[in-house]
Amino acid sequence: MNPCHKKCPNYQPPKAEHCCSLCGEGIYGDEEYLVNQDGEYRHYDCFYSTYDMLQWLGCEVKTMEEEYE
Repeated sequence: MNPCHKKCPNYQPPKAEHCCSLCGEGIYGDEEYLVNQDGEYRHYDCFYSTYDMLQWLGCEVKTMEEEYE
């Protein structure tokens, strides 16, 4: 079979146009991903938490301080 089937030991995945900035693997068709303001790509599944995603996207997570009178 040419090209090789994905289960074949000689199979080589197609070259990815973009790679994940965390795991380094290519981002291929049908995979979910995000792009930040610096142009970095990351698989959706490579985020460990919402906080991690927000920091990577450049959002500043703040804590509201109580105002005492």
